[in-house]
Amino acid sequence: MTKYILLIMAVLAALLMSASAQASSDGGCYPEWKLNTDSACASTIVLMPGNDTRTNMLLLLADRVSPTANFEYPKTISYEGQGRNFFRWNKLEQALYPKPVATLDRSRFGGSRCQTFHSGTLLFADQLRTAKVKRKEQEALMAARSSIFSICADPQRGGYSRYYFSEEQKALAKLEWSNPSTQIRSRKGRAFLQYLLGAQAFYVGDFKVAHDSFTALTKSSNDWLQETAIYMIGRTELNRAQASAFGKWGDFEGPDAVNKIAITNAEKVFAAYIKNFPKGRYTGSAQGLMRRVFWLAGDTKRLAEAYEQMLGRANSLDPGTFAEEADTKLFFNATVKNDISDPLLLTVIALEQMRKPAYRDKIISLAELQQLKSAFANDPELYDYLLASHAFHVEGNARKVLGLIPDAARQENFSYLQFSRQALRGMALARLNDPNEEGFWRDMIAGAKRPYQRPFVELGLATSLESKGQVDKVFAADSPVQDRTIREILLQYSVGPEILRRTADDPSRSAHEREVALFTLLYKQLASRDFTGFLKDSQSIPADVERAGYLTMLHADENVPLGLFSKGNIQDDFPCPSLVATVGSLAKNKNQGRPRLCLGEFIRLNGFDYFSFGNRLPKEGTLGSAGSKFASDTLVRQDIYKDIIADPRANKADKAYALYRAVYCYARTGNNSCGGKDVALSQRKAWFRQLKNSYPNSKWAKALKYYW
Repeated sequence: MTKYILLIMAVLAALLMSASAQASSDGGCYPEWKLNTDSACASTIVLMPGNDTRTNMLLLLADRVSPTANFEYPKTISYEGQGRNFFRWNKLEQALYPKPVATLDRSRFGGSRCQTFHSGTLLFADQLRTAKVKRKEQEALMAARSSIFSICADPQRGGYSRYYFSEEQKALAKLEWSNPSTQIRSRKGRAFLQYLLGAQAFYVGDFKVAHDSFTALTKSSNDWLQETAIYMIGRTELNRAQASAFGKWGDFEGPDAVNKIAITNAEKVFAAYIKNFPKGRYTGSAQGLMRRVFWLAGDTKRLAEAYEQMLGRANSLDPGTFAEEADTKLFFNATVKNDISDPLLLTVIALEQMRKPAYRDKIISLAELQQLKSAFANDPELYDYLLASHAFHVEGNARKVLGLIPDAARQENFSYLQFSRQALRGMALARLNDPNEEGFWRDMIAGAKRPYQRPFVELGLATSLESKGQVDKVFAADSPVQDRTIREILLQYSVGPEILRRTADDPSRSAHEREVALFTLLYKQLASRDFTGFLKDSQSIPADVERAGYLTMLHADENVPLGLFSKGNIQDDFPCPSLVATVGSLAKNKNQGRPRLCLGEFIRLNGFDYFSFGNRLPKEGTLGSAGSKFASDTLVRQDIYKDIIADPRANKADKAYALYRAVYCYARTGNNSCGGKDVALSQRKAWFRQLKNSYPNSKWAKALKYYW
């Protein structure tokens, strides 16, 4: 050990350290509700080209590294409306391999050398106590270490984003450095001060000082200081090596931009550390940094070997960490792919290469895929799945999928690969309009037990039923489609009043689903001028219902603002009775001017100008695209004003207000905020003049100063 330390000290002392140092770091999603999504930021539980590559890696690893038995769906960003069918890759990681909430937030330092600052501080404090350094010296040393944090925490200095430091920035950081030299007298304290001087220089990017300080500690009698100093020499060399290798936005500029001397030395130090400390405090980290060394140096052969060796010890892997690192270093590395032979890695890369041309320049060919066959000698089902995926996603040959993947829908459990195979077969049946598709999805339900599997099958079944005009089966008492989001999308877009009414009154459904059903029913009744139906069904609004909530996508809103129909705003400067009274008048005569204007006030004052089922219809082929069962799905306020303006029987007060509001629909920007077809500027000008000339003494004529 002593011989090694003297040797490594001699090697490091001979290095020419750069006078200036720079370092760098690693570098609203609304999916379409269909089985084969290609959303840029949402994945599904089926291995697909459109998935995040990290998701595909996690799914493959989940068949080797057992996920947690106590599964819970993680909380998602509700307003994105992803439900349990779509997710960001880290949500899948959280679901399969949950971790305790970190007590310290390190996320903003991820990828920079500051990401270890907090953990290093805790370890430093612990070692001060273990070494029995004097209490006052401990306090001085800890205060000095805390002052280092300013360079990490201040993004105005380049901090954790680009991690670039000019000489001026480094000088400023040194001014804030609380050097405790005058307070540290003991021999033990001085040793820890030496380490702290190296740490301060390391974080600020002064790699020569850091190198010299850590090198001096490699002969320390304190085991922690000696081991940590050697490890930190490797990190220092690594940071020096990559100082000029990243662009302004954190993009890696290639091995040629790396400091060759420093990267070679970093490799030697980490290799020696791993050899001499096989179970050391930082062995795992050093092994990870060795992979970074290979990547920076462009040593693709050893980089690929390192990841393949990790997969050979899959049970010791942290799947999420592996997926994210492989995503950065392997999956989009054009030069390393030729050195990969592991079937899991090849699968992730091949699927990514099947993406549509919008995502990449060249799609993998069938011939290129066939050249990989030998690597899958022990994984024929995985290879057949790749062939079937290519047939479906690239060739558009759904029938070929059925030949490559036999029907195995009736299983007690599905691994993620087995599930992906059968799900792809189901998608092929759907594309072929095969009459057996519905039965196939029903057969899969029982075995879809792993996280996110059942919602996918339910989506397949629901879309199959909807495409055949049998959406009512989704809401039958014995329906296996129980996913809340799937049902609520169909409630908003594809069902008629009978199913909405039945769901709203069904105590076995969740409160949210019942409220979505009733809200949709009441809104569409008003839009369709079914005022009698509204009066009847509005009696079902619970007395304690909330009016708070967002008028966006009801299936994604945490609170459905159903209370707007019973407690919403009804007037400000224009007098109106309650909504029920207004609708009661319209039920007797749909063309009454004042009640129609009051309905317009309800629309305006409660935010319905910016909400419409008709303006956000799902695309053809996606869930909810079967078509509305109502006369209208949109409340249009502008049409109310236009009708009253054109009605010779309307009284003067109502017509004046209608003119005022019709013009004001375009206030400020000239854009229509009241729904319906836009009218020309000349028409708005004509309305303005009509109001001013015909009703000059009305408060509305006096209030309106402009037309837009």
